[in-house]
Amino acid sequence: GLGLAISHHLVKLMGGELTVDSSPKFGSTFSGFIPAPLAQHSVSSHERKTDTSATGVKILIADDSVDIRTLMEIYLEDGGYTVISANNGAEAMDLALSTQPDLVLMDMQMPVMNGYDAVQQLRAKKFASPIIALSGSTVTRDQKYALKVGCQQYLVKPVSSENLLKAIEQIINDSTP
Repeated sequence: GLGLAISHHLVKLMGGELTVDSSPKFGSTFSGFIPAPLAQHSVSSHERKTDTSATGVKILIADDSVDIRTLMEIYLEDGGYTVISANNGAEAMDLALSTQPDLVLMDMQMPVMNGYDAVQQLRAKKFASPIIALSGSTVTRDQKYALKVGCQQYLVKPVSSENLLKAIEQIINDSTP
């Protein structure tokens, strides 16, 4: 049904392919294959401390998916950033105001309070740190709305570690005098 159509679309977006093996009375098996680069050397905590580009930069991740939050935490910690996590927009807003992170990664579709509302409320409370919108939506209207409510950039999930770190570095460099 709809889940299969969505899976097929996601696999195609990532350059992969979805296959099916079906036989009467035994059912069907669907498999997704996605090309992935070979694993690279992970940065150790000792090596991270010598990288001055990210030292002391605190980033808040707001996403209701524990899997996405965990993956982004890995990306960011490997990049040398300090990470704070929130499960929804309301929690993200409270954490952003109390901890004053240098940057926020905000999922736009979350329970309790969505990212759009959280960003609007943060901006109304004079929260000035940059906010990057994260969304699975490729709809231009959603991107424009995220920028209108106060986000500096819009990234479509799934986002690679390279693209995420590049976007963060660019925004942090642009926002520091």
